[in-house]
Amino acid sequence: MNKQESRELTAEQINTLDNWVDTISYTVMVLLEGGEVKEAFCFYREKVSGNDKQIDT
Repeated sequence: MNKQESRELTAEQINTLDNWVDTISYTVMVLLEGGEVKEAFCFYREKVSGNDKQIDT
């Protein structure tokens, strides 16, 4: 990487990371509270299937 290339994340990359952290947090919370596996992974399945609708905040 040369000196002129930026190592900063773009707003889109930050938004993507934020969405994944939210998805993982939800999954872990549901599983720790004894929820169903199907419910815990519902948002994950939507993301990997490409059916998620991102809402910009």
